[in-house]
Amino acid sequence: MTVDEALREALRADRTGKLREQVTDLAAAAWRISCRPDGEEAEALRRLAEVLRDTVLEDASAADGQSRDQPSRTGEADRAPAIPPWLADARDEILALSGNRLNVAVGDPAELWRHLHLGTLWLTDSHRRQSLEVLRVDPRNPEYLVPPLAEAGDAGITWSAAEAHPAAAKALADWPPELRDAGSLLQPIIGATFTVVDLAPGLFTTSGAAHGEIKPVETSHDRQSFQERVERILTTLAAESLDPHLRVDWLSELDEALRSVFPLPVPSAYSQWAKRLRVSLDVLTAHARNVSPGAEVELVKARTAYEDPARHRFAGGNNVAIRPFQPTELNQVLWPLRAYVELPGSPATARLVRAGRVVYGHSRGFPYPAPANEPR
Repeated sequence: MTVDEALREALRADRTGKLREQVTDLAAAAWRISCRPDGEEAEALRRLAEVLRDTVLEDASAADGQSRDQPSRTGEADRAPAIPPWLADARDEILALSGNRLNVAVGDPAELWRHLHLGTLWLTDSHRRQSLEVLRVDPRNPEYLVPPLAEAGDAGITWSAAEAHPAAAKALADWPPELRDAGSLLQPIIGATFTVVDLAPGLFTTSGAAHGEIKPVETSHDRQSFQERVERILTTLAAESLDPHLRVDWLSELDEALRSVFPLPVPSAYSQWAKRLRVSLDVLTAHARNVSPGAEVELVKARTAYEDPARHRFAGGNNVAIRPFQPTELNQVLWPLRAYVELPGSPATARLVRAGRVVYGHSRGFPYPAPANEPR
């Protein structure tokens, strides 16, 4: 094993990143030594310096360590920032952990860093923890949605900043006093959803319309349309004269809007993202039971068989058929889009029933969205 191979292996094992903070001076010294003597020692030191440079900063050798007597390497200044080897390896390892669930085929280190972190939100808890370890981040420190990484040029995003998204805060500011507590619970998940929609690649969304067309969230217009959809719901909920039964229905509409943005393949039911969405479902359930102690609010669980009669009670129609990702997902629920809500009415009001809605696998393997000539 050569010097650079041994050091590269050691640096890859440095999951905490502590070693990377201490190697800039060593890279500079190695460059200076390699510029003077000839022979095998100089070549080994040069390779050592390149490994250190690639691990700490792409331009460390040029900015700090290159001998003033040595010319710059041809074309180096004109190259786009290269992905540090350890980050490229991390991408491959996380893709393997996720079963290629992540959309991270990007060539810019900062974008790759951010997309990897946002993508881990869709994974199971155990795979997300492993992914954070691969990315040299302590999974026990929950402060950052995307931690800063100077060498990739990413300043980081804290959870508190993501959850305090200005559009979400503004939309909830006018809620009446009786909804103030609910607004405090919902703002973090609405803010985080807006942030992820702003930044994460490869998302799809489906509206509340019965045809259930799945559309990619690709452009700024798509992102703005989703945000405006949520803002319209929040404005409606802010009306003090809104009937309590209708308020439950609009909270169901809000919950559907939030969980109707997802990547394909769909998130894990045991992901951090699914757990955060549980807050919205809890708010909906609490308000439904305040209006009627006999209220039922249920999500169809992922992996439920489509043929299961119990499933039809909670998701009678408006299912969105998409291509299955594994043979075992044929005719099974992949991701819940809307909760089933049954609210017994008072003598003056009708009984409110909002059927559940799910994404499910289909044996005919429809693409996204289904072709116009294909039946749903």
